[in-house]
This record gives sequence, structure tokens and C-alpha cells, in this order.
Amino acid sequence: MNYLGFEKDKLESVVDQLNALLANYHVYYQNLRNFHWNTEGENFFDLHEKFEDLYNDAQVKIDEIAERILTLRYRPLSRFSDYLAKANIEEAPILKDDYDMVETVLTNHKIIMLFATAIGRWRI
Repeated sequence: MNYLGFEKDKLESVVDQLNALLANYHVYYQNLRNFHWNTEGENFFDLHEKFEDLYNDAQVKIDEIAERILTLRYRPLSRFSDYLAKANIEEAPILKDDYDMVETVLTNHKIIMLFATAIGRWRI
């Protein structure tokens, strides 16, 4: 048992899943920065702004996830190499097609939602 009264093995599983969510959010965040910097064409203004809104939102969530891990008295992952190794979201290449960018963002959202939903079902 720890100071919160949770069983250690169950708590470690939750922290592992939180770190996986954190890793996925970091790669997602960087993909959004990539798209924000590299979008062009007729949808430039709309997408440039939307990608910025999304990465600002992701930045807040990244901090909240890391703080939850710290609250449980564990250390959040903090190196990008660890994020890439742990994440299911893949680092996106520099894309030229804005539709491919949006498709990648939607795929990233699906992965993040699956992780967040799984964590929400944990019983510790």
C-alpha cells in the first residue's frame, strides 16, 4: 500500500498507462506543431489556426497528465526518445497535403481516446 491506500501492483499499472497516454500526447503535440508550421494552400488560414488551438490544448493536457503521475509519487516520462518508444502514435512526416494532415490528426485523436477510455476503466 502507498500513502493513498492503493495496492502497489495495481497502481504501477495505472502509472504505466498514464505514461503511455503522456507519450501519445507528446507525439500528437509534435505532429500538430509540424502541421502548423508546414500547412499551405487554400486551407492555410483555417488549418494553421486550428492546429495552433489543438497544440495549445494538448500542452495543457500533457501538464495535467504529468502532474497526475507525480501526485501518485511516480515520475512521468520526460525524454522524447521515451515518448517515441512508448507511444502508439507515430511521428508524422512533413506532409504537403492538408487532407493527409487532418486524417493524421483524426487518427491520433482515436488513439488518445482509446488510451483515455482504458485508463478511466481502471480499478485501483
